Amino acid sequence: TRYPLVTGVQTCALPISGVYYLRVEGVGTTTNINTSNGFVGYGSIGQYSLSGSFQNIPRPPGDNFADECISLAPLALFNRTNTILGATAQVGEKGYVSGRARKSIWYSWVAPGSGTMDLDTYGSGFDTTLAVCTPAVGKTNSLANLVLLAANNNASTLTNASAVRFQAVTGMTYYFQVDSATGIFTNGTVVLNGKGTLSAGTPANDNYDNAFALPGNPSFSVSGSLMAATA
Repeated sequence: TRYPLVTGVQTCALPISGVYYLRVEGVGTTTNINTSNGFVGYGSIGQYSLSGSFQNIPRPPGDNFADECISLAPLALFNRTNTILGATAQVGEKGYVSGRARKSIWYSWVAPGSGTMDLDTYGSGFDTTLAVCTPAVGKTNSLANLVLLAANNNASTLTNASAVRFQAVTGMTYYFQVDSATGIFTNGTVVLNGKGTLSAGTPANDNYDNAFALPGNPSFSVSGSLMAATA
């Protein structure tokens, strides 16, 4: 895997332990506006210095889906701040926006009601991707059996934050994946915001068999809610 090469100071998060190779290459640059590609490497010779330091960053909470999901309170409104520094991608983990997971963390959330739920990563310190999944019906709860509901990279052309909207169902467990769109960051702060318009559950007369009996009076008035009603 090739990581971006730049001059000056470079901070890079390494996904796994092992041997890494550093390449130093001579290349010329110019401020001449008529020369867009700089000089060729020929003649770019001389001395150079190389120094570095390493910090062993432990894996953050939520790095593994199976047993480390960050549990969110079953509320319709929440704001959670975590770190993604030290995160990895698991074997077989999908990147629901970029095609492959890079450095992700997972959250679990049980819907306290049914209705529309908005989720975003505004306030995070890097370019995020965001995905919402549920377990496949009748399948074991694993990465391979997740069903994607919604995913996003950039909420608009003006931000690197991500935003999704999905329909929540009372009591259903949802899994949120926050990943790095580029795999490179110096500020790994993750901010996950949730805001929902949720009812306590489906109406008691949601099904035909549970139809409410209306008064037998010549005139009557009843009221109710269609929030979370289904067909």
